[in-house]
Amino acid sequence: MTQALRAWLLPCCHAGTKYILPPEAFTLLSLDHFTITTRLLIIHMREPLPPIALLQARENVVKTLSASEAAQKAAQKIREWHFQIQMWQDNDELATAFSEGRLTHRTMSHPGGKYDYGSRSDNNLLGIINNDNFYKPIVNEAKKLDSGGWAKSPTHAEREKTARLDAGGAGIMRRLTPDNFTTGPGMERSNKQLLGLHDLSASLLNPDGYTLKKYSELTLVVLTPLPLPEDVALFYQLRELSKSASCPSLAFKQAVEQMACQFTRPRIASSLDMGAQYVVTKSKRHGQDSIKYVKGSGAKVTSKETPAQCVQNVRTNYRDILKKDLTGANEITIAYRKYGTGNKFPCFAISIPGKTDYCDEVEIKLRESGQYADYEKTGFLISQKNFVRDRDPAVWVPGEANPPYDRLLQGTVEYRDQSEQEFRRQLQEVAVKAASKISQNDLRVFIFGPRNDPKTNVIKWTQMAIRTLNASGYKFQISRGFFDAGKIQVRFYDHLRSGVNF
Repeated sequence: MTQALRAWLLPCCHAGTKYILPPEAFTLLSLDHFTITTRLLIIHMREPLPPIALLQARENVVKTLSASEAAQKAAQKIREWHFQIQMWQDNDELATAFSEGRLTHRTMSHPGGKYDYGSRSDNNLLGIINNDNFYKPIVNEAKKLDSGGWAKSPTHAEREKTARLDAGGAGIMRRLTPDNFTTGPGMERSNKQLLGLHDLSASLLNPDGYTLKKYSELTLVVLTPLPLPEDVALFYQLRELSKSASCPSLAFKQAVEQMACQFTRPRIASSLDMGAQYVVTKSKRHGQDSIKYVKGSGAKVTSKETPAQCVQNVRTNYRDILKKDLTGANEITIAYRKYGTGNKFPCFAISIPGKTDYCDEVEIKLRESGQYADYEKTGFLISQKNFVRDRDPAVWVPGEANPPYDRLLQGTVEYRDQSEQEFRRQLQEVAVKAASKISQNDLRVFIFGPRNDPKTNVIKWTQMAIRTLNASGYKFQISRGFFDAGKIQVRFYDHLRSGVNF
């Protein structure tokens, strides 16, 4: 078995020369060099360059499986490999994923759910976020493919068969919770079916010919990077092995299942529209319905690839669907799970009606069971040209070379490991008092702290609090400059009123 496993797995993990990039792979041309008339942007797709630690951890999985001690060590090597994937994902960026052909794009514009939003004026957006109880008709049964994956069977499902689908933004956030996909003693199946957390469709953005999108209606945009193709391919091979009679050990099976609960991955893909459909089969494990999302059929399906080819596109290199000279939108289905150790991704953004250049980033906040999820603008804009996240110029201003005079200081909030809610409450309270004290609503906001402290949360919480205050009539602006200090603080300063600012 070991030689067969090595021949099976090694091609996905061998670094070889494919990671030695030619100089042109690094040529990311500035948009300033183009006269854009058709709104088609041309950027050379770059080859990903994984860190050495990830390459080594990936190959260690294969080496361990190929050795006699596979049953004892494989599970640990899988966990180490997944950890290295997560470390790399924590440092991923939208713009990087886009330039490497790894960024997926999904849009939502249909409100749903049965929540009472009261007198709020943003009911439509809240409905799009909380579209969690749509019951999708299931017409066909599923059939297992010999090469792995599933396809649509000509056999019809039971009459009036439906499956709950949580297709809203909040549903994608629920898919980031590993516990929604785990089983255990006394729990034969996970909450996936109950909550409707099935796979969803998206497009894989092509940097070699990307058309800017202009939205005519309110749209929630979901931007999600995908893991490296080699890691996706290895994962699926381990997944198939864990379900087979050749599974090395129970520990191996559990390690793969644990990774599957927190590993965002594509399922099927094609360079044209697959018309993906939900189908049903009976699970051999628990004997109940299991929903699969497979290549569909019909007049609107433009992909000519077989269901097996759509599966293999993902299990070899999903980026190859971008390299085919075809006219039309591609389709890729995604099992949304965690991406990295936190909730940095997916990124959510609201389209700006009539605009193509930017979307307004929002953070979706889940609440107690039975309550609708809410959202908040983060203070960032996402460029639709290259997917760079930038601070909203309505909130942020260029930084100063030196801190303002102490005599202009009107209020300070110190970070002492407070919760987000408490820190923002204190910040808004100090901001309002400072503005009231000098009868000015346009104070400048500065962030101080130790230079080796990333201050990520404080920066994020500050800009979100300032956005909230400005929406109620204030005109606070945050300086992009950062000043070294012993403690993390947010300070509010008065402007000089002699016509010269700081």
